[in-house]
Amino acid sequence: MYIWNSDAWPRFSVDEESLAEPLKSLLHEHGRLVGRIEALGMAGGDESLAEALANDVLSSSEIEGELLDPDRVRSSVSRALGLEGEGLSESTPREDGPVKMVTDAVQNYAVPVTHERLFLWHESLFSGQQITLRKILVGQYRNDSRGEMQIVSGPDYKPKVHYVAPPAEAVPQEIELLLEFVNDTQSTVDPVMRAGLAHLWFELVHPFEDGNGRIGRAMVDLLLCRAVQSPHRYYRLSEQMLGDRKRYYSQLESAGKQSDLDVTPWMLWFLDTVWRAVRSAHEKLDAVVDRASFWDQWEDDLFNARQRKVVNLLLGGFDGRLSSSKYAKLTKVSQDTASRDLSDLLGKGVMVKTGGGRSTRFWLVGMVPEGSGN
Repeated sequence: MYIWNSDAWPRFSVDEESLAEPLKSLLHEHGRLVGRIEALGMAGGDESLAEALANDVLSSSEIEGELLDPDRVRSSVSRALGLEGEGLSESTPREDGPVKMVTDAVQNYAVPVTHERLFLWHESLFSGQQITLRKILVGQYRNDSRGEMQIVSGPDYKPKVHYVAPPAEAVPQEIELLLEFVNDTQSTVDPVMRAGLAHLWFELVHPFEDGNGRIGRAMVDLLLCRAVQSPHRYYRLSEQMLGDRKRYYSQLESAGKQSDLDVTPWMLWFLDTVWRAVRSAHEKLDAVVDRASFWDQWEDDLFNARQRKVVNLLLGGFDGRLSSSKYAKLTKVSQDTASRDLSDLLGKGVMVKTGGGRSTRFWLVGMVPEGSGN
């Protein structure tokens, strides 16, 4: 028995007491993030929005196992926002389609979501793509002509069925009810809670033959932008979902089997995921502040372009212990040039080193991890 078989479907229920503290903590952290950004004069322009949109498209696609070219996606986003510039890669319909969908969701967050708009998103998502294994219905809901909509894994000869969606004939009415919930301007449901419930609801109906995950996450983007009345959210939810993909899928599967329609576990996971995305945005902002503070302290012209690049990487939380060989690789120079650059930074007091021989590592002053030794 699946959740939609219940006589109470789709009247979801949650334990509001269990959700009260996580929601309060999330709203507090988000408010603090917005306050920090505004205090620093970084409220966000087209460039920061372009980076956020590109990240949404790349991460949401990767959740489904589709790896898009980052440079082409950024190029497509820049053109969609009218940020034409030199040196942009040439995008293709494979990148332009998802970008068109996400850009519409975020920039036009206040526009009601309709069946027609969902169809346009679906058409955008699959524009220019070749469906080699099977031809899917594009720009319309599924018809189940190949059988019921199942979420399966494993080999073809022994598939594991995780979930079976409502029959195709019920989809238009199911989505109509969902859209009433999404577009209800008088709703007393917290906007972030509404985003989590709407995403779950959409995935449980699974209205299209393919692309449901990416369209469902675009709807979340739209609702979260509505929550702040701005296309700038300052945090990257799809990226956080990508990092927690296994739990994301398991939570969806578990919710689909809740015959009592209590989706509290899903909402706890969703609120925690948004909270972690906000915390990650705080950490990225910390790196920006550290970088600005560093360059306020040091004269920029004391460094060559290679040194500036590596210093900014370190200030941004470079994932890896810096050695001379790694410096050479990052800056595409010889080992001798890398050693001279690092010696210069050591001499200026910008960096310190730990270890010796092949174990020598270089750190910005004040950023040596505990236990690294001298």
